[in-house]
Amino acid sequence: MRTMSRFRSATLITAILVGTAGVMTTTAPASPRQDSNAAPQTLRSDFFDIDFPGGTVDAFRKAVLAKKPNANIVLLPPAGEITLPPIQLRGVMLQSAFAVIVNAPTQRADGVQQRLSMNSPGTDGNGAPIIVLQGDLRTPMNAQPQPAGPTGESRIRSQPFSLSDIIGEDMLKKDDVLTAIEMSVATFGDDAAKTELRFHEPTNMLVARGPMEQLFTVEQTLNVLMESAQVVAHRNSITQSLADTDQLRLQLRAQKDDNAALRDQVERAAIVHEQLQRAMAERDEALHKLSMLTHELEITRIRLDDCQQKLAKP
Repeated sequence: MRTMSRFRSATLITAILVGTAGVMTTTAPASPRQDSNAAPQTLRSDFFDIDFPGGTVDAFRKAVLAKKPNANIVLLPPAGEITLPPIQLRGVMLQSAFAVIVNAPTQRADGVQQRLSMNSPGTDGNGAPIIVLQGDLRTPMNAQPQPAGPTGESRIRSQPFSLSDIIGEDMLKKDDVLTAIEMSVATFGDDAAKTELRFHEPTNMLVARGPMEQLFTVEQTLNVLMESAQVVAHRNSITQSLADTDQLRLQLRAQKDDNAALRDQVERAAIVHEQLQRAMAERDEALHKLSMLTHELEITRIRLDDCQQKLAKP
């Protein structure tokens, strides 16, 4: 048994299984007295209690959904048919509750071995985990064999596939991916057991149930599609880079034209400035000459006045 001292980081769970019809009981230790800095209600609301009288995994799932209506819990056949003993859980979180029942199934009264596994391929939009349960029922070696389909019922399996790396705005479309998978499965002919495909759009998860060889074909098809999606994404990236390069080239060309026009304007302004400087110099020279002529004219006028005065004397 493992105990963690911090109340917020973990909840102590003790599970006791008594035979195949025993009672599983888990308890949480009494929480320490909380002060004014106690954990907010939103954190405590992640924990819940459940009293399960026993039954199938599907019944347990419904009991959990009654406590956590927004939980995403996927049961892959035959997980929902697996039977569980009575279970009591106190102060547990969603993943902890299902982690407990994974260890609960044992051998049924008819000798069938029950196995249950759990994985979480991702989270939903609120950050809550998506829980996927997969089951397996195995008949003992000395049991009478049951009738099976063309491929053998014992070879029927369910398997989840994540399409998040294949489907996207810059990758492949959902309908194209599902059509390719359906075509690959259809190659087994009409006499083969049909593979059932279910797509969970919020998480881009595909669940396939069928013969193992068909599931292998689905996996191989998805591998090829992933390579195609990577090629498409790379091609789109190159196309976008080329478009950005062309846009930059046009901007540089426009800038070059603007620079050329500006250079022409500067050159014309320099010519006009030079002409203005020359005109101002010519004006200054003309004013200087005019000043000289005015001075000489004044001297001539004075001399003329002197001559007139001399001529006027007897």
